[in-house]
Amino acid sequence: GFTDFPRPRDPLGALRYADRPFEENALAARLHIALARRTGDASYRAVAERILAFLSPMAGRYGVEGATFATAVEEFFELRRRRSRSSSSSAAGDPVADDALRAELIERFQDAGTPLADDAFDALARRVFARNYEAVPAYAAYCRARGRTPDTIDRWTGIPAVPTAAFREMTLLAGGMRAERVFRTSGTTHGPERRGEHHVADLDLYRASLRSTFSAFVLPDRARLRFLSLMPPADSLPDSSLAFMITDVMDAFGAEGTAAFADAD
Repeated sequence: GFTDFPRPRDPLGALRYADRPFEENALAARLHIALARRTGDASYRAVAERILAFLSPMAGRYGVEGATFATAVEEFFELRRRRSRSSSSSAAGDPVADDALRAELIERFQDAGTPLADDAFDALARRVFARNYEAVPAYAAYCRARGRTPDTIDRWTGIPAVPTAAFREMTLLAGGMRAERVFRTSGTTHGPERRGEHHVADLDLYRASLRSTFSAFVLPDRARLRFLSLMPPADSLPDSSLAFMITDVMDAFGAEGTAAFADAD
């Protein structure tokens, strides 16, 4: 059994996980997470992180076994969150620096119709990545498991995007922040008890990105448009990000005669 595994000096050599079935590796990761939780020994956590990094690219090919992997990932992130709580105040970041980055992003969004030079976009994207890596422990753990950190990537294309499943398993929000709005998936794929959640801390930033991009790419030659929407308004579907976005652009850019023709029922 997995409890017979020796405490490894070289986790990669001791586990030989490349020769083991996916399910056994996922269970082995859970075992080492449990050992790390009970003993506080970082070597067990390092083993779990390496196993999960190995399994991550192939997780989408598994059904029930994939659920074991998802559980292991959540337990790993919870372990990292426990370790980070003592330093949560530092994770909240520098409010002045955060405000400056926010203001720069909004300014860039307002000029969405003008292409940004590749080097300028690269620098800005990597600053945002560094901020999220610093402030969101679960995301930082995921990036480390992928071998991608602000110090190791050399272009914005190396920034890891989290899988959609992550939004069902954990709250991705910077330490010290509260969500101004929480959007949820419908639950049709995994059931209502497994709905994904997108926690939005700053709706003004969210709107700035939405409106400027919509205006630049949907309304390039006019300021307003008559909308006839078949999507219920946001106040009747508060969990829906799509309803929020459609309602917001209708409010911002709707011409006379704009109307919605559906309700939540």
